[in-house]
Amino acid sequence: MSFIYIGSSVRSFTSTPKHIHPNWEIIITTEGEGTSYIAEKEAPFHPGSIEIVPPNTYHIKKSSQGFRDIYLHTDSITPKEMPDADHTPFFLEDDAEGSLGQLMKMLLYRYVTKNKVDTTIMLMHEVVIELIYEKSSDHKPDAVIESIQREIALNFTDPELSITALLEKTGYQKDHIRRKFTSVCGSTPGEYLKSLRIENAKKLLSNRSQKGLSVSEISYMCGYSDSHYFSRAFKKQVGISPEAFASLNEKDRTK
Repeated sequence: MSFIYIGSSVRSFTSTPKHIHPNWEIIITTEGEGTSYIAEKEAPFHPGSIEIVPPNTYHIKKSSQGFRDIYLHTDSITPKEMPDADHTPFFLEDDAEGSLGQLMKMLLYRYVTKNKVDTTIMLMHEVVIELIYEKSSDHKPDAVIESIQREIALNFTDPELSITALLEKTGYQKDHIRRKFTSVCGSTPGEYLKSLRIENAKKLLSNRSQKGLSVSEISYMCGYSDSHYFSRAFKKQVGISPEAFASLNEKDRTK
């Protein structure tokens, strides 16, 4: 089992003593602003700032107003997965929704209220590490494009979802952001939405008999208010009707 320890600092901290840890430390700032110093590197911090501190590396944080962190000590980070050389500190940012911060808060709560490190804690810990790997990869997602993808993914079941409205919310000219989305994602926002709907329909159709769902119900669950239109869109993209797709998967399970 991997070693983990998770804790949080008090809001009254205006600085930490210069210190080191024998394991990697992932720190996310939840309150306050200031400057973080890790070995020879320094960077400003604010809510959503993430610091990755290698083992046995001196670090300190300073703030005139005080700050609060959640920190995770772990031996599960593999240096080869990181963008820089072995044992090099670096700084990241949480996404606009604060996904990593929310996950760290959930992990902290469970860690301090359980008598032992259970399976759920370990799984949440692994998700934190995977998110860090993704954020530290060479591919840095465009924040605006990522926000459009997120909005589509969270609302694809809504038949009234308007791609035009989503693009307008970005503040950019619609044609410009549509071209940029297509360049980054390989499809237009509308095609991206359709793909999400069809792929999730395939998952539901694959388990239709267990769930007792009709094609009409599945179409509605995937953002189509018209089941006939859904069937046409599904066949155009998959090559067969939803009923045929469900039957094929049912036969595969009974072999």
